[in-house]
Amino acid sequence: MNQAFTPYLQRWALTPDGKAFETHSSLLMPVRHQGAPAMLKIAREPEEKFGARLMCWWQGDGAAQVLACHGDALLLERAQGTQSLTQLVRAGDDERATAILCQVVARLHRPRAQPLRR
Repeated sequence: MNQAFTPYLQRWALTPDGKAFETHSSLLMPVRHQGAPAMLKIAREPEEKFGARLMCWWQGDGAAQVLACHGDALLLERAQGTQSLTQLVRAGDDERATAILCQVVARLHRPRAQPLRR
């Protein structure tokens, strides 16, 4: 296990719940938080670090709920559903997939009470 996870596992009393993996911009680990599935994400690239602040600002409205954040790390709710937009499209339900996508985009871009701090 990458030692970068250790401080956050301790800080938020997390239990690993799957194999950690990395992308070009982040380290990720499926975890359990208070018994519920979650994802620990540590940003490594500037755009991902900004994205972490954006996720906090959205407060789960159109995006995954942020359960906790500290520095470059986010603790996110983990998606549990089995259905995806890709599956809808492959099943010939392009209209439904597009409608869902448009609804999410509208929620993410709606006016907020507070501006995002850069």
